[in-house]
Amino acid sequence: MLFGRRCRRCGARPEPGRPLCAGCRHLLWDLRVDRPPVPPPGVDGLVVLHPYRAEIRSLVLAAKNGGCRPLLRVWGRWLGERASPGFDAVTWVPASRRGRRRRGYDQGRDLARAAATTSGVPAPRLLVRRPGPDRTGAGRDQRLQGPSVRCPIAPPPRILLVDDVMTTGASIAAAAAALRRAGAGSVTAAVVAAAGTNRDLCPQDHERQMN
Repeated sequence: MLFGRRCRRCGARPEPGRPLCAGCRHLLWDLRVDRPPVPPPGVDGLVVLHPYRAEIRSLVLAAKNGGCRPLLRVWGRWLGERASPGFDAVTWVPASRRGRRRRGYDQGRDLARAAATTSGVPAPRLLVRRPGPDRTGAGRDQRLQGPSVRCPIAPPPRILLVDDVMTTGASIAAAAAALRRAGAGSVTAAVVAAAGTNRDLCPQDHERQMN
């Protein structure tokens, strides 16, 4: 079956060349985050597109593990548009070697390249992930430790760091720390979705629930 004949979320027929139907694209727009949570340690600013709710989780999994790479490129362009201008390069939190082999690509790299195209800056691979356990399905205690990453080259002064999902923030913090140790002056993070409370990620929903 050719890609794009069915919406990757609901199964309806999208417009030619689009991963989602018009209704699901509007859903993504409605489920956007206007006020992101506090950035992880070592991160100067944080951009979040969506709360990590069930509707978004299904799409993230389709993009991450189901081969729906065009959706990654859509999100990447949005991340580049939402991030404040003034950074010198876009890079990504690298996936584990096992994860890259399993899916055949690194979803973070796709996000970074699309964001860089929108922003007009390069998207070099600045971070290398040391061997370690695959964090897919890991418990909270393991996720709090973050992956072991390093930056083997001198990075540009101002970095936009992208990732698909932020839960504890440990992966973003570990990557930002590696970039700063290598000489980066500022690191802004941009993620597709972030887990958190309604007060953090959807203040309008929280107010409706409280009233």
